Amino acid sequence: MITRRELRLFIEYYKGIVLINAPLSLLLLLFRFDLVRILIFYCTLGFVLALGYLKLFRNDDYIFYHNCGLTKTQLIVAASGINIIAVLFIYFTVVWFTN
Repeated sequence: MITRRELRLFIEYYKGIVLINAPLSLLLLLFRFDLVRILIFYCTLGFVLALGYLKLFRNDDYIFYHNCGLTKTQLIVAASGINIIAVLFIYFTVVWFTN
């Protein structure tokens, strides 16, 4: 069972990923990609690039999360789940409003 504290930590970790991933994905708008391709990039390559950035430049953050009782695997799995849910929500919201 996930506690409220752990949920807040997962969301904080995900915000760090979004701050890197969203601008990368929005750059695709400059190349006139459609929504589906942008969302696929956001969910796959953009997510992996954001994880790589965190690993290279903010690796000390993982020590903080580890001290709070969360492993790197738990953080990545939770962020992946939140990422997929967010992408599906955005996609179905846009499709619903455009039809």
